[in-house]
Amino acid sequence: MQQYLLFAWGKLSEQEKSMARSAITASTSSLSTSCSGSGMAEVAHDLLFRSLGGTPYLCHSCEIIGFKREHLMRTVHTALQAEDACCFQEFGELSSGTAKCSVHKELCSVDFSAFLAVIGYSCKDMSCLKAGSKKHVLQKQIGSSGSTCQYLIAYLKAAAPKVAILENVPEMAKEEHQSDNVRYMSEAVRAAGYEIRTRLLDAQEFMLPQRRKRAWSVLLHQRSLGLTSAEAARVLDAIFQTVEKQRARPVAAKELLLKTAGDTVEAELRRRQACCRGGGDAGGCGNSSELHQSFMHSKGVSWAQLRAPASTEESAWFQMCTQREKEIIAFAMKYKPRLFSVDCSQRIDRTTMEDNGIIPTITPSARNFLAYVPGIKQPLNRFMLGVESLVFQGFPVELLPKSEAKASDPQYQDLAGNAFPATCILAIMLAILVHVPAQPSVPDLHDVPDSQASRASGASSLMELLGGIL
Repeated sequence: MQQYLLFAWGKLSEQEKSMARSAITASTSSLSTSCSGSGMAEVAHDLLFRSLGGTPYLCHSCEIIGFKREHLMRTVHTALQAEDACCFQEFGELSSGTAKCSVHKELCSVDFSAFLAVIGYSCKDMSCLKAGSKKHVLQKQIGSSGSTCQYLIAYLKAAAPKVAILENVPEMAKEEHQSDNVRYMSEAVRAAGYEIRTRLLDAQEFMLPQRRKRAWSVLLHQRSLGLTSAEAARVLDAIFQTVEKQRARPVAAKELLLKTAGDTVEAELRRRQACCRGGGDAGGCGNSSELHQSFMHSKGVSWAQLRAPASTEESAWFQMCTQREKEIIAFAMKYKPRLFSVDCSQRIDRTTMEDNGIIPTITPSARNFLAYVPGIKQPLNRFMLGVESLVFQGFPVELLPKSEAKASDPQYQDLAGNAFPATCILAIMLAILVHVPAQPSVPDLHDVPDSQASRASGASSLMELLGGIL
C-alpha cells in the first residue's frame, strides 16, 4: 500500500500535489465505512491523510459478520488508534440515526459528520458467478444485493456525506442503457442529491498481481459542495482522469508470498492435515471423472497419461487434495508446463490457470494451488494462504496480529475475497483530494468533542509501523 502511494504521488504535477495538500483540512478528514469488512478503506484513508500531514478521524465502521467486526475492532481500529470509534452491526439501521454498536455494547448515535463515506453493497445477486438473470435485481430488491442497495440509498439521504465511494462487480460499470441495475442506482442517487460517475478498474493495473475488475463509483453531493450538475460532472471526470494516470505495473508475486518454510505456512499445513484426519473436507469431491476426461480430451491432454510431476505428488499439500483437485492440478501442470496458479475451487471447465505471476480474482472460497512462481526456481507445490490473499489485495502485512487477535486462515480468505483492492481505493481517494472543491474551515481540535479530539490528535501506530511515506 505504501509503495503504491509513493508511486501515485510521483505521478502528480506540482500543482496537483499542492491542491491535494490544500485539501487536507479538518473538514475533509472524516471517514465512515459500511460493509467494507477487511478495513482496507480505513487503513488507506489513514495512511493517505497522515502522509500528507493531516489528522484523519474515523466516524464509524459497519459490518454484519461477527469475525469481520472483530478484525475491524481488534486489528484495524487498534492500528489506527481509533479504538473508541463505533463498529455497528446492521447497515440497515444507520439511516435511523441510532444503531447497535459492538464497541460500546449498546445503541449508539450514528455520526453523520463524515466528509467521505466508503460503502460496499452486496454483489452476490449481480455476480457473473451466479446463474440466472441479473435484470431488475436492485429495483425489485432481489436478495442481499437488492436489500443492501436500499440501505445504501437510505444512508445517503440521511447522512448526506459530501463524497462517497462505492464498489461492486463489473455489472455496475455498464452504461445506463445497458443495465437496468445501473439505471436504477443512478436515478436513486441523483434523487438523493448526488452526481455519480463509474469506471471499471483492474487491480493488476494498480500494482497488485491479481486480476480483479470492479466497478468503482464516486458520488458528489451537489448542494453541500456548491456544485451544479454540470460542474459536478466535470469534477468527476477530472477525478477519474487523474486515477487513470496512476496506473502501475504489478509487483512480483514472489514479493508478497510468505516463505514456504515459515512458521505461518507450516502451522496452516498442520491445521489442514488435522482437519483431514478428523474427516474434514479438503475442498469438495463428487464424481467428476467423466467431466474431466471429456474436457481434457478437448484440450489435447491424455487422460491415460495424466500425472502431476513427482515433486508435486510428494508435496504434503497435494496429498491432502481430493481426487477432483489432484486431477485439476495435474491437468493444469500438463497444459501449462510453467503453471503459476490454478484455482481448484472451480469446475475444471471453469477454473482459471495462470502462468504469468498474476493471481485470478480472489474470492472467499478460492483454493489457488501455487506451482512455479516467477523468480523462484523450485515449485512451491502448495495452496495460497488466506493471509497471502489479503496481502495480494494490498493489506499491509505489518498490521496483521501475531497473537490471540489473529483470525483463522479461512477467515482471512473470506476477508480477502470481499476486500477492496487497497491501491485502487488509494488512487481514488488521492484523486478526490486533488479535485474536490475547497471546503470551509471547521473548529479546531479544542472545539470538538473530547472523544473525537483524542482520536484525531494521537500518534498513529499505523504510521509508526509503516514509517513516513511522503
